[in-house]
Amino acid sequence: MSLASGTKLGPYEVLGPLGAGGMGEVYRAHDTKLSREVAIKVLPAELADNPDALARFEREARAVAQLSHPNILAIYDFGQQGDVAYAAMELLEGETLREGLAHGALPARKVVDLAVQIANGLAAAHEKGIVHRDIKPENVFLIRDGHVKILDFGIAKVRGPALASSGKTLTTPPEGATGPGVVMGTVGYMSPEQVRGEAVDHRSDIFSFGAVLYEMLTGVRAFGRDTAAETMAAILKEEPPEMGSVPTGPSPALQRIVQHCLEKKPGERFQSARDVAFALQALSGSAVASGPSVPFTRRRHGATLAWVILAAVLALGAALAGWGFRGEPPPPPTFRRLTFFRGTLDRAAFANHGQTILYSARVDGQPSSLYSLSQGAAEPTRLGPPGTHLLSVSAGNDLLVLRNPQMLLSGNLGTLAQATQAGTGLREVAERVFEADWASDGQRFALARSSGAHVNTVLIEFPLGKQTYRSAGILSSLRISPDGKRLLFLENDWTPGAAKLLQILGLEGKVETLARGAQVGSAIWGPSGREVWLAEHEGDQTTLSKLALSGSRRTLWRGAGRFELQGVDGEGRLLASLQHAESQVETAGNDPAFPRNLSWLNSTFAFAFSRDGQTLLFTESGTGGASLDGIYLRRAGEPAPVRLGNGEGCDLSPDGRMVLGASAEGHYQIIPTGAGSVRNLDTGPGTGAAGWFFPDGHRLLLDKTLADGTSQMFVYDLEQGRARPAAPAEYTAFTGQRPLSPDGTRMALFTTDPRTSEHTFWIFPVDGEGRTRVEGISPREVLQAWSEDGKGLYVFERGPVPTQIDRVDIATGRREPWKVFVPADPAGIPRLTNFETTRDGKRVVFNYRRVLSQLFLVEGLK
Repeated sequence: MSLASGTKLGPYEVLGPLGAGGMGEVYRAHDTKLSREVAIKVLPAELADNPDALARFEREARAVAQLSHPNILAIYDFGQQGDVAYAAMELLEGETLREGLAHGALPARKVVDLAVQIANGLAAAHEKGIVHRDIKPENVFLIRDGHVKILDFGIAKVRGPALASSGKTLTTPPEGATGPGVVMGTVGYMSPEQVRGEAVDHRSDIFSFGAVLYEMLTGVRAFGRDTAAETMAAILKEEPPEMGSVPTGPSPALQRIVQHCLEKKPGERFQSARDVAFALQALSGSAVASGPSVPFTRRRHGATLAWVILAAVLALGAALAGWGFRGEPPPPPTFRRLTFFRGTLDRAAFANHGQTILYSARVDGQPSSLYSLSQGAAEPTRLGPPGTHLLSVSAGNDLLVLRNPQMLLSGNLGTLAQATQAGTGLREVAERVFEADWASDGQRFALARSSGAHVNTVLIEFPLGKQTYRSAGILSSLRISPDGKRLLFLENDWTPGAAKLLQILGLEGKVETLARGAQVGSAIWGPSGREVWLAEHEGDQTTLSKLALSGSRRTLWRGAGRFELQGVDGEGRLLASLQHAESQVETAGNDPAFPRNLSWLNSTFAFAFSRDGQTLLFTESGTGGASLDGIYLRRAGEPAPVRLGNGEGCDLSPDGRMVLGASAEGHYQIIPTGAGSVRNLDTGPGTGAAGWFFPDGHRLLLDKTLADGTSQMFVYDLEQGRARPAAPAEYTAFTGQRPLSPDGTRMALFTTDPRTSEHTFWIFPVDGEGRTRVEGISPREVLQAWSEDGKGLYVFERGPVPTQIDRVDIATGRREPWKVFVPADPAGIPRLTNFETTRDGKRVVFNYRRVLSQLFLVEGLK
C-alpha cells in the first residue's frame, strides 16, 4: 500500500516516503496537532485485518511508549483509519547500524560507546518487562549526533511463513502463538533458545546483542553461513571465529564481554543488560583495542565474568589519584564475580582455608538459604533448610546462623544456632540475636542481641553470657579481632542519615571511635589484625581504605558501585558484595489506567492520587545528577510524567490544581499543577516533609519535627497563614500514611514506646478534645489509610512479601482481609514499604524497595 503526499491519517499529513520493507512502509509526516515532523509506519494489510494481532501490537506500542528512554525509538501514537493501520514515531536523521557496517568493522572505541547505549536501552525495556526478540544491525539506528536508538519493539511484526533458505526474518506470531515451539527472530542473531522454539526472556536479547557486538568489532557475522539451516545449527553448536584473528585486535577485556553475551545457556550469560552496560562503561576511555588477543573459546567456569573489568579499569584512576606512589603505579586489583542469582546476599565467608566460600542469600523472593561454592565448581550447592541466614564461619568450619530471622529496621533479628559446614546439625544457642562472630579459637563467639522486649537496646556479649557493651542504637558488622582481644562494630542512632561510628571495643569495656560519618558502610578486620578495612559510600561510588588502629588511613581502591565488605583471608583476598538498591512503585493487578510498574527513575515513591484516580503524585530522590528530590505528576494514558520542581511531594489538593510539597530544607510550599508561581508557607517553628490537604482544600494537616527532635501534628490555615497544634507531641503518622478521615474531622495517629519500639494507635478529633484508642491492631503493624466509609483503617505488617493488608473496624477492633500485595517480581524485595489508594479503594499503588546484590572475589588489594 502506497500513500500519496497530502494523505491524512488522523492528525498526521503524509509528506513523502522514507522507505519500505516486508514489515510495512515508512513515511515522513507532519503532526498538525503538535506542529512537528514524525515518521509514520503503515502496517501491512494482513495486520490491519487481524483484530487480535492489531490489539496485541497496540498493547506493545503502549508498553514501549511508557519507556521514554533516550536510546529507544519513541512511539507517539497508534491508530487505524479505514483499512490503514499506522504507528506514529520519532523521526530520526542518520543511518542504521547495518548501513554503518557496510565498509567493515568499526573502531573499538566507537563500538564501546555505541554498545553502552544499546545495552542501556535494552536494560530500560527489560526492566519494564519488554523483550525485544529481534536485535540486529537493521534495528539499531545511528543518529548523526552520535546517539543510538533501538527500533521495532514488536511493532509491525506478523506471523510469517516457514523460513526459506534465503529468508531473513521470522516474525512475531499473533496473540496466543508465542509459546514454546514457535520460532521468532532473525536468522544469524537469534539465541539458541529462539532457534529451538523455546520460551525466551531478556537473556535472549543479550545473546543477540552479543552477535551484533561481535559484528561491529570484526565486520563479519558471528554465525554467518550459506543457508538458514546451517546458520541455526552454528548458533546451537559452534563458536564464532576467534576475534584475535581480526587485524583490529579488540582488547581481551572487550572480547570477554562479547564471549559472555554469547554463552549458549541463558544462565551462563550476563543476567541483565544493565550488567552488560556496567562492564562496557568500565572500558570507556580505557585501552579497548590493540591488546593481545585471547582465544575465543567457551567459558568453562561459571565464576569467570567480564565484570572483572569493572573494578580493574576503574581502579587505574584510583591508583593514580590515591596510592601516593611515584613513578609506575601498582597493578590494579581484579574483581571476579562469583554469584549470578537474582536476589539479595546476606553474608559471605571463606571456609576450608579459602578453598570454599559459604554465603546465604534470598533468591527470587524466597527465604534466605545457605550455599557453598567450592573452588573449580561450576555452580553453588544449596545447603541446609530454608530460612538459614549465615553470620560467621569458624576456623574449624562450624557455622553461626540465624534461623528464620525477622527483618527490622535495626537488622535481621532471629534465633542464633550452631551448624556444621553442610548446614545440618542445627543447635539453637540464643534468642533475639542480630549479629554474631566466631573467635579464631573456634570455641568462643561474640553476639549482639536485643535486651528482652527492648528492641532499641542492644547488648554485646563476649563470650556468650558476659555483657560487654550496651547500645541504644543500631549495631552491625560485629567482628572479633584475630587475636581475640578486641571487637569491631558499627553503631548509629535511629536518625535517618545519621553518622555511623566505627567502634573498637576492648575486653575491659573501653570503646574507641576509629572513624565516623554518614558515608561509612561496612568494616572488617584486615588479615594481620593490626588494621581495619573500611568501605565508604558517596552516591554510587565506593572507597576501600585500610585504617591502622592509630587512626592513619591508606586508600586501597576507589571506583563505581556500592560494595559491602564480607570477609578477607590470610592472603588478603577480599569477599565483597555489590549492592544495587532502588525504590519502585507498582499497581495492583491489571490497572486499565496505568502500567503495572510505575517507577520512573531509580528512586520512585508515590504519595497521593487525585480524587478521580487519574493522576498520581510521586517523588524521585536524588535526580538531576545532584542530591535533589524531584516532584512529579503522572496522568493516566500519558507516556511520561511531568516534573513540577525540586523537593518532596506530600499531597494533591482536592481540586487537583495544587500540590503540597516540602523543600530540601523542610519548608512547605504550594506548587501549582498548571500555570502559576510557587507559594512558600510560613508554618512556624520546626521542619517537615509530610502533610495533607483537608477535604475543603483550605487547611493543611502537617507532621513537623520540632527543635528538640519531637514530632507533632499541626493544622495550618492557608487563608489566615496560621498554624495550631492538632495533637500532643510524639503522636504522629507513618511515612506515606493518610491520617485524615474522609470527612476531615478525625486523625488516625500512633505513638511509639521508646523501650520496645511498639506502637499504639489513637483517633483524635481535629477540632476538639479527647482521644480514643484503636484496638485490634498489632503493635508491630503499620497504619496506612482510612476506609471509604470512615469506619475502618487499613493496616499491615512490614514483613516478607506477599503482604496481607487488613481492614480493622474502629469501633469493634474486628479485622477482615482487604488486599494482598504480590509483586510481579519478588526478587530482592524484603518487604512492602507502604501503599497509596484512592478514597474508594479501587485503585492502589504499592511502594517498595528492591535490593539486588552479587558476590565478588577481589584480589590484588595492596
